[in-house]
Amino acid sequence: MYKLLIADDDEIICRGLGTCIPWEENNIEITGLVYDGEMALEYVEREKPDIVIVDINMPFMDGIEFSYAVRQTYPEIKIIMLTAYKEFAYAQKAVKLQVFEYLTKPFTNEEVLEAVRRAADALEEERNYRSRIQRNLGMIQEKNLEEVTLYGTAEEETIKNSGICSRLNYFQAVILYLRRIPGEKEGGKNALIEDEVALRMAADKLRTRISREKDCSLFLQSNRIVLVFEYMDRNSGKKIVERITGIMEEIAKEDTVFLAGGVGRVCHGADRLPSSYQEAVYALEQRYGYGNRSVILYTEVQGKAADYDVELPAVRKRLQEGVQQRSSEKIRQEVESLFQKLKRTGKTNLPSVQFLLVELLRFCWEMTEEGELYETFLKQYGQLFSRMIAARNLWELREAADMYFNNLYSYLDSQNTTDIEKRVNQAVEYIKENFPDPDLNLNDVARHVNLSASYLGNSIKKYKKTSYVSLLNQIRIDNAKKLLARPDIKTYEVAFLVGFNSSQYFSSSFKKSTGMTPGAYRESALGN
Repeated sequence: MYKLLIADDDEIICRGLGTCIPWEENNIEITGLVYDGEMALEYVEREKPDIVIVDINMPFMDGIEFSYAVRQTYPEIKIIMLTAYKEFAYAQKAVKLQVFEYLTKPFTNEEVLEAVRRAADALEEERNYRSRIQRNLGMIQEKNLEEVTLYGTAEEETIKNSGICSRLNYFQAVILYLRRIPGEKEGGKNALIEDEVALRMAADKLRTRISREKDCSLFLQSNRIVLVFEYMDRNSGKKIVERITGIMEEIAKEDTVFLAGGVGRVCHGADRLPSSYQEAVYALEQRYGYGNRSVILYTEVQGKAADYDVELPAVRKRLQEGVQQRSSEKIRQEVESLFQKLKRTGKTNLPSVQFLLVELLRFCWEMTEEGELYETFLKQYGQLFSRMIAARNLWELREAADMYFNNLYSYLDSQNTTDIEKRVNQAVEYIKENFPDPDLNLNDVARHVNLSASYLGNSIKKYKKTSYVSLLNQIRIDNAKKLLARPDIKTYEVAFLVGFNSSQYFSSSFKKSTGMTPGAYRESALGN
C-alpha cells in the first residue's frame, strides 16, 4: 500500500480529497492532511510518504519551495501539484522540479484519483527496475566471486566486482551441501524441484544474514552453497565451526533436510583461495561418514577418508563407467565393496549412509540417459527414502538397497551391447571431453578407440542415428547453451570456447538445432 500526503491551504478541499475518494480500495493510505508548506515538509520527514498532493499557493512555504526541498532529500517521492494559477511560469518551475503531474483547479475527484494511480504505477515500475538491477548486480558479483574462488585471478577488476575488500586479506572457503528428505508419497520431478527451491530459500536467508556480517560472501554451485569468509588476520577463522553451526540452525530449523559443511583452511591472499576451496571439497566428500548437520574440517580429515574409507568421486566415476559399459557386474562389485567396508568398520552413521545410497542410485539411473526410466525412478523417490530411513541396521539397509539396485542390474543386463557399440560409446565420451578443440576430427576419435575412421563413422550412424559432424556439433551446442546462460561471457566468445572456428557457422548451427539465435537464447535464459 502506498502512503499519500495531502497539503492544501483550503481546509475544505484538503479534507474533501482525503475523505471523498476511495483511497483504500486503490491501495492508497492517507498518511496526513496538512494546510501549510512547513507542516507538509515536517510530515514528509517523519512519515516518508510515497506520493504528495500539494497546492502551489500555501502559507509559510508555497508548493514550489516545498517541492524543491523534497526533491533535494527525497527524489523518489512523486509530487502532484494543484493550483488555480494558469500562468506558464509556474508550470515551467514545476517541470524543472520534476513534479510528476500538474493539475489546474477546478478538478474532479476522478482526475485526482487517476493522477495518484499513475504515480503509484510509476513507483511500482521504478521499484521493480531497481530490484532487477540489484539482482543483476548481485548475480554479477557472485559470478566474479565464483571465478576468483574456483580459478583464482590476477585481474583487479574481477576482484573489485566480486565483493572482496582486498586481495591481500585472509580467506576461507566453506561449502554447504543441502538435500531435502522427501515424504513417502513424494516423487517425480517435483522432488528435484523442491530440492532446488529449498536450496534457493536457504541461499536467500544467508544473503540477508551475511549482508549484516560484512565478512562473508556466497555463490550457488549445483546443490551447494559456497561461502567465502574474508578476514583481516588468520586467527579470525578460529570460530568458523561455531558460525557454520549457527548458519545451519538458521536455514534448516526442521529435520527435513540433510545438511553438511566442508571447511577449508584459512589462506593468505585471494590467489590462494582456490586451494582453500579444494580443501573444502575434499572435506565435504567425507560427509556420509558423519551425521546430519556436521561441520567437517579439512584439518581433521586431511590424509584420511571417512570411517568407512569411501572416496565419493572415485566411487561415482566407477559407477558411471559401469553404467556406460552396461556392466551390471561392475556395479555389483562396487556396491559389495562399499558394504564390506561398512561392515569392517563396525561403526556406521546409518542416516548418512542412507543418503549416500539414495544419491548413488539416483546418479546411476541418471547416467543411463534413459529419460523414461529415470522418471520411473524419481516417482519412487519418496518411497525409496522411507524404506532406507526405516532400516534399523546395516543388514536391513543392504536389503532395502538391493531391491532398487536389482532393478538397475536387470536393465543393464537387458542392454548388453556388442564390442563395437561399446567403442562407439567410448568415442562419444572422448568427443564430450575434447569438443573445445576446433581441430578435433573423426580420425583423432577413431585412433582413440582403435577403429578406422570410415568404420567408426558408419558405426556412429548405425548406433547413434546421426553423423559424426552432427553429433560433434550437437555436443558443442549443448555446452554453448550453458555458457550463454552466463552473463559474464560474451555471445561471440561462446562460439570459440566450444570449438567452432566461425561465429557465423556457430550461429547458423545453433539456430538450426534450437530454432533460436544465440542472442535470443541468451535473453531467454537470463530472463528466466
